[in-house]
Amino acid sequence: MLKISGSVVASSFRLTTATDPEEANAPFAVEVRRKLDATTDPLILSTAGNLLAHRFRRTTPDAAGLGRMYLERALQLDPHNGRTRVAIANIEAAERRLRIESQLRAAGARDRFDEFSDTMYAAVSALPAADRLFYLPSAAESAYLRAESIEFTGRDKPEAQRAEANRKAQAGWSRARQYAGDALRLAAEHRSSPEYGSIAYRANVVLGVLALRDGDRQRAVEYMEQAGSAPRSDALAVWHLGLRGRLVEYLLREGERDSVAVFLEKSAALLEPERERLLKDAAQIRAGIMPQAFQSAESRH
Repeated sequence: MLKISGSVVASSFRLTTATDPEEANAPFAVEVRRKLDATTDPLILSTAGNLLAHRFRRTTPDAAGLGRMYLERALQLDPHNGRTRVAIANIEAAERRLRIESQLRAAGARDRFDEFSDTMYAAVSALPAADRLFYLPSAAESAYLRAESIEFTGRDKPEAQRAEANRKAQAGWSRARQYAGDALRLAAEHRSSPEYGSIAYRANVVLGVLALRDGDRQRAVEYMEQAGSAPRSDALAVWHLGLRGRLVEYLLREGERDSVAVFLEKSAALLEPERERLLKDAAQIRAGIMPQAFQSAESRH
Protein backbone atom coordinates (compact mmCIF):
# COMPACT_ATOMS: atom_id res chain seq x y z
CA MET A 1 0.00 0.00 0.00
CA LEU A 2 1.02 3.60 -0.60
CA LYS A 3 0.32 6.41 1.89
CA ILE A 4 0.16 9.82 0.26
CA SER A 5 -0.83 13.12 1.81
CA GLY A 6 -2.62 11.45 4.69
CA SER A 7 -4.45 9.05 2.37
CA VAL A 8 -3.97 5.38 1.66
CA VAL A 9 -3.42 4.19 -1.89
CA ALA A 10 -3.77 0.42 -2.19
CA SER A 11 -1.96 -1.53 -4.87
CA SER A 12 -5.16 -1.31 -6.92
CA PHE A 13 -5.05 2.49 -6.33
CA ARG A 14 -8.17 2.46 -4.16
CA LEU A 15 -7.98 5.31 -1.66
CA THR A 16 -9.49 5.71 1.77
CA THR A 17 -9.01 8.77 3.94
CA ALA A 18 -6.64 8.51 6.86
CA THR A 19 -7.79 10.33 9.98
CA ASP A 20 -4.33 10.72 11.54
CA PRO A 21 -2.55 13.73 9.97
CA GLU A 22 0.78 12.37 11.22
CA GLU A 23 0.48 9.58 8.68
CA ALA A 24 1.37 12.06 5.95
CA ASN A 25 4.81 12.48 7.52
CA ALA A 26 5.31 8.87 8.56
CA PRO A 27 8.49 7.26 7.15
CA PHE A 28 6.53 4.96 4.86
CA ALA A 29 4.46 7.84 3.45
CA VAL A 30 7.60 9.90 2.87
CA GLU A 31 9.22 6.97 1.07
CA VAL A 32 6.18 6.49 -1.16
CA ARG A 33 6.15 10.19 -2.00
CA ARG A 34 9.83 9.93 -2.89
CA LYS A 35 9.16 6.98 -5.22
CA LEU A 36 6.25 8.72 -6.89
CA ASP A 37 8.36 11.83 -7.36
CA ALA A 38 11.05 9.69 -9.01
CA THR A 39 8.89 7.39 -11.16
CA THR A 40 8.69 7.79 -14.93
CA ASP A 41 5.65 5.53 -15.27
CA PRO A 42 2.82 7.74 -16.62
CA LEU A 43 0.14 5.19 -15.66
CA ILE A 44 1.14 5.23 -11.99
CA LEU A 45 1.38 9.02 -11.95
CA SER A 46 -1.91 9.52 -13.77
CA THR A 47 -3.83 7.06 -11.59
CA ALA A 48 -2.47 8.40 -8.30
CA GLY A 49 -2.92 11.99 -9.46
CA ASN A 50 -6.49 11.44 -10.61
CA LEU A 51 -7.54 9.85 -7.34
CA LEU A 52 -5.85 12.46 -5.19
CA ALA A 53 -7.18 15.40 -7.19
CA HIS A 54 -10.79 14.24 -7.40
CA ARG A 55 -11.51 12.03 -4.40
CA PHE A 56 -9.71 13.92 -1.67
CA ARG A 57 -9.65 17.54 -2.83
CA ARG A 58 -12.29 18.52 -0.23
CA THR A 59 -10.95 16.49 2.71
CA THR A 60 -7.17 16.70 2.35
CA PRO A 61 -5.77 20.23 1.96
CA ASP A 62 -2.86 19.48 -0.37
CA ALA A 63 -4.41 16.55 -2.24
CA ALA A 64 -5.64 18.58 -5.24
CA GLY A 65 -2.32 20.32 -5.77
CA LEU A 66 -0.34 17.12 -5.36
CA GLY A 67 -2.69 15.24 -7.67
CA ARG A 68 -2.44 17.91 -10.34
CA MET A 69 1.34 17.85 -10.13
CA TYR A 70 1.37 14.08 -10.78
CA LEU A 71 -1.12 14.43 -13.63
CA GLU A 72 0.94 17.13 -15.32
CA ARG A 73 4.07 14.98 -15.06
CA ALA A 74 2.13 12.03 -16.49
CA LEU A 75 1.07 14.17 -19.45
CA GLN A 76 4.65 15.27 -20.05
CA LEU A 77 5.67 11.62 -20.18
CA ASP A 78 2.70 10.59 -22.34
CA PRO A 79 1.43 13.68 -24.22
CA HIS A 80 -1.13 11.67 -26.21
CA ASN A 81 -2.98 10.26 -23.17
CA GLY A 82 -6.48 11.65 -23.56
CA ARG A 83 -7.66 10.53 -20.12
CA THR A 84 -4.87 12.44 -18.41
CA ARG A 85 -5.70 15.58 -20.41
CA VAL A 86 -9.35 15.23 -19.42
CA ALA A 87 -8.41 14.76 -15.75
CA ILE A 88 -6.41 18.00 -15.78
CA ALA A 89 -9.24 19.79 -17.60
CA ASN A 90 -11.67 18.53 -14.94
CA ILE A 91 -9.53 20.05 -12.20
CA GLU A 92 -9.36 23.38 -14.01
CA ALA A 93 -13.13 23.36 -14.62
CA ALA A 94 -13.86 22.54 -10.97
CA GLU A 95 -11.62 25.36 -9.79
CA ARG A 96 -13.25 27.80 -12.21
CA ARG A 97 -16.74 26.72 -11.13
CA LEU A 98 -15.84 27.29 -7.47
CA ARG A 99 -14.53 30.79 -8.27
CA ILE A 100 -17.74 31.67 -10.11
CA GLU A 101 -19.94 30.30 -7.33
CA SER A 102 -17.95 32.35 -4.83
CA GLN A 103 -18.72 35.46 -6.91
CA LEU A 104 -22.41 34.53 -6.99
CA ARG A 105 -22.53 34.14 -3.21
CA ALA A 106 -20.79 37.49 -2.80
CA ALA A 107 -23.49 39.01 -4.99
CA GLY A 108 -26.15 37.74 -2.58
CA ALA A 109 -27.23 34.71 -4.58
CA ARG A 110 -27.82 31.31 -3.00
CA ASP A 111 -25.25 28.65 -3.69
CA ARG A 112 -28.06 26.18 -4.35
CA PHE A 113 -30.99 26.48 -6.71
CA ASP A 114 -33.68 25.68 -4.10
CA GLU A 115 -35.66 28.86 -4.72
CA PHE A 116 -34.66 29.52 -8.35
CA SER A 117 -34.58 33.11 -7.25
CA ASP A 118 -34.48 36.23 -9.38
CA THR A 119 -31.44 37.22 -7.30
CA MET A 120 -29.57 34.16 -8.51
CA TYR A 121 -30.62 34.77 -12.11
CA ALA A 122 -29.54 38.40 -11.93
CA ALA A 123 -26.18 37.43 -10.44
CA VAL A 124 -25.55 34.86 -13.16
CA SER A 125 -26.62 37.31 -15.86
CA ALA A 126 -24.18 39.90 -14.50
CA LEU A 127 -21.16 37.62 -14.89
CA PRO A 128 -18.65 38.45 -17.63
CA ALA A 129 -19.52 36.84 -20.96
CA ALA A 130 -16.69 34.29 -20.73
CA ASP A 131 -17.89 33.11 -17.32
CA ARG A 132 -21.51 32.96 -18.47
CA LEU A 133 -20.52 30.85 -21.47
CA PHE A 134 -18.83 28.46 -19.06
CA TYR A 135 -21.47 28.49 -16.31
CA LEU A 136 -24.89 28.72 -18.01
CA PRO A 137 -25.09 25.06 -19.16
CA SER A 138 -24.37 23.91 -15.60
CA ALA A 139 -26.93 26.37 -14.26
CA ALA A 140 -29.57 24.95 -16.63
CA GLU A 141 -28.75 21.34 -15.74
CA SER A 142 -28.69 22.06 -12.01
CA ALA A 143 -32.00 23.92 -12.10
CA TYR A 144 -33.65 21.03 -13.95
CA LEU A 145 -32.28 18.39 -11.59
CA ARG A 146 -33.17 20.36 -8.47
CA ALA A 147 -36.72 20.87 -9.75
CA GLU A 148 -37.02 17.16 -10.48
CA SER A 149 -35.83 16.36 -6.95
CA ILE A 150 -38.37 18.78 -5.43
CA GLU A 151 -41.20 17.21 -7.41
CA PHE A 152 -40.13 13.67 -6.49
CA THR A 153 -39.76 14.30 -2.75
CA GLY A 154 -43.10 16.14 -2.69
CA ARG A 155 -45.08 13.19 -4.02
CA ASP A 156 -45.63 11.63 -0.58
CA LYS A 157 -46.36 14.90 1.21
CA PRO A 158 -49.83 16.13 2.26
CA GLU A 159 -51.80 17.81 -0.51
CA ALA A 160 -50.89 21.39 0.38
CA GLN A 161 -47.17 20.59 0.58
CA ARG A 162 -47.36 18.56 -2.61
CA ALA A 163 -48.95 21.50 -4.43
CA GLU A 164 -46.21 23.82 -3.16
CA ALA A 165 -43.53 21.35 -4.27
CA ASN A 166 -45.09 21.19 -7.73
CA ARG A 167 -45.16 24.99 -7.90
CA LYS A 168 -41.49 25.23 -6.99
CA ALA A 169 -40.59 22.46 -9.43
CA GLN A 170 -42.37 24.27 -12.25
CA ALA A 171 -40.45 27.43 -11.36
CA GLY A 172 -37.24 25.41 -11.53
CA TRP A 173 -38.01 23.97 -14.95
CA SER A 174 -38.91 27.43 -16.19
CA ARG A 175 -35.57 28.73 -14.94
CA ALA A 176 -33.74 25.81 -16.54
CA ARG A 177 -35.33 26.70 -19.88
CA GLN A 178 -34.32 30.33 -19.37
CA TYR A 179 -30.70 29.45 -18.61
CA ALA A 180 -30.50 27.08 -21.59
CA GLY A 181 -31.98 29.70 -23.92
CA ASP A 182 -29.60 32.35 -22.58
CA ALA A 183 -26.68 30.00 -23.15
CA LEU A 184 -27.61 29.35 -26.78
CA ARG A 185 -28.19 33.04 -27.53
CA LEU A 186 -24.89 34.03 -25.95
CA ALA A 187 -23.06 31.23 -27.75
CA ALA A 188 -24.45 32.44 -31.08
CA GLU A 189 -22.68 35.74 -30.41
CA HIS A 190 -19.41 33.98 -29.53
CA ARG A 191 -19.01 31.18 -32.06
CA SER A 192 -15.24 31.24 -31.66
CA SER A 193 -15.50 30.56 -27.91
CA PRO A 194 -14.04 27.23 -26.73
CA GLU A 195 -17.36 26.72 -24.92
CA TYR A 196 -19.47 26.97 -28.09
CA GLY A 197 -19.69 23.23 -28.87
CA SER A 198 -20.36 22.35 -25.23
CA ILE A 199 -23.23 24.84 -25.03
CA ALA A 200 -24.73 23.70 -28.34
CA TYR A 201 -24.77 20.14 -27.04
CA ARG A 202 -25.71 20.55 -23.39
CA ALA A 203 -28.28 23.36 -23.70
CA ASN A 204 -30.15 21.54 -26.45
CA VAL A 205 -30.21 18.38 -24.35
CA VAL A 206 -31.77 20.36 -21.49
CA LEU A 207 -34.38 21.81 -23.83
CA GLY A 208 -35.08 18.34 -25.20
CA VAL A 209 -35.83 16.94 -21.76
CA LEU A 210 -38.05 19.93 -21.02
CA ALA A 211 -39.92 19.45 -24.29
CA LEU A 212 -40.65 15.86 -23.28
CA ARG A 213 -41.92 17.08 -19.94
CA ASP A 214 -44.28 19.34 -21.91
CA GLY A 215 -45.44 16.31 -23.92
CA ASP A 216 -43.81 17.44 -27.18
CA ARG A 217 -41.94 14.37 -28.41
CA GLN A 218 -41.27 15.76 -31.88
CA ARG A 219 -39.69 18.93 -30.49
CA ALA A 220 -37.61 16.85 -28.10
CA VAL A 221 -36.22 14.85 -31.03
CA GLU A 222 -35.42 18.09 -32.84
CA TYR A 223 -33.48 19.38 -29.83
CA MET A 224 -31.67 16.05 -29.59
CA GLU A 225 -30.70 16.27 -33.27
CA GLN A 226 -29.40 19.81 -32.75
CA ALA A 227 -27.33 18.59 -29.82
CA GLY A 228 -25.87 15.77 -31.90
CA SER A 229 -24.91 18.29 -34.60
CA ALA A 230 -22.82 20.38 -32.19
CA PRO A 231 -19.20 20.96 -33.24
CA ARG A 232 -16.40 19.16 -31.46
CA SER A 233 -15.22 20.92 -28.32
CA ASP A 234 -12.59 20.13 -25.71
CA ALA A 235 -15.04 21.52 -23.15
CA LEU A 236 -17.36 18.56 -23.85
CA ALA A 237 -14.73 16.15 -22.56
CA VAL A 238 -14.93 17.73 -19.10
CA TRP A 239 -17.18 16.00 -16.59
CA HIS A 240 -20.52 17.69 -15.98
CA LEU A 241 -23.89 16.71 -14.57
CA GLY A 242 -25.55 16.48 -17.96
CA LEU A 243 -29.02 15.27 -18.88
CA ARG A 244 -28.15 13.13 -21.89
CA GLY A 245 -28.99 9.95 -20.01
CA ARG A 246 -32.44 11.26 -19.15
CA LEU A 247 -33.14 12.42 -22.70
CA VAL A 248 -32.13 9.03 -24.11
CA GLU A 249 -34.07 7.13 -21.46
CA TYR A 250 -37.25 9.16 -21.86
CA LEU A 251 -37.20 9.04 -25.67
CA LEU A 252 -36.60 5.28 -25.68
CA ARG A 253 -39.58 4.96 -23.39
CA GLU A 254 -41.57 6.97 -25.94
CA GLY A 255 -40.62 4.50 -28.65
CA GLU A 256 -37.78 6.41 -30.34
CA ARG A 257 -35.10 4.02 -31.55
CA ASP A 258 -33.34 5.09 -34.75
CA SER A 259 -33.15 8.76 -33.75
CA VAL A 260 -31.64 7.87 -30.38
CA ALA A 261 -29.12 5.50 -31.97
CA VAL A 262 -28.02 8.23 -34.39
CA PHE A 263 -27.71 10.69 -31.51
CA LEU A 264 -25.54 8.29 -29.50
CA GLU A 265 -23.31 7.66 -32.52
CA LYS A 266 -22.87 11.40 -33.06
CA SER A 267 -22.25 11.86 -29.34
CA ALA A 268 -19.53 9.21 -29.48
CA ALA A 269 -17.66 11.37 -31.99
CA LEU A 270 -17.95 14.37 -29.66
CA LEU A 271 -17.29 12.69 -26.31
CA GLU A 272 -14.06 10.76 -26.76
CA PRO A 273 -13.85 9.42 -23.16
CA GLU A 274 -17.30 7.81 -23.58
CA ARG A 275 -16.89 6.77 -27.22
CA GLU A 276 -16.85 2.99 -26.80
CA ARG A 277 -19.81 2.83 -24.43
CA LEU A 278 -21.94 5.16 -26.54
CA LEU A 279 -21.24 3.19 -29.72
CA LYS A 280 -22.06 -0.03 -27.89
CA ASP A 281 -25.36 1.42 -26.65
CA ALA A 282 -26.24 2.60 -30.17
CA ALA A 283 -25.46 -0.83 -31.63
CA GLN A 284 -27.63 -2.54 -29.02
CA ILE A 285 -30.55 -0.22 -29.79
CA ARG A 286 -30.23 -0.95 -33.52
CA ALA A 287 -30.21 -4.66 -32.70
CA GLY A 288 -33.42 -4.31 -30.71
CA ILE A 289 -31.67 -4.65 -27.33
CA MET A 290 -32.10 -1.95 -24.74
CA PRO A 291 -28.77 -0.71 -23.27
CA GLN A 292 -27.97 -1.74 -19.71
CA ALA A 293 -28.29 1.85 -18.48
CA PHE A 294 -31.85 2.01 -19.85
CA GLN A 295 -32.75 -1.35 -18.31
CA SER A 296 -31.48 -0.16 -14.94
CA ALA A 297 -33.50 3.06 -15.24
CA GLU A 298 -36.62 1.10 -16.16
CA SER A 299 -36.24 -1.13 -13.12
CA ARG A 300 -36.58 1.97 -10.93
CA HIS A 301 -40.00 2.85 -12.39
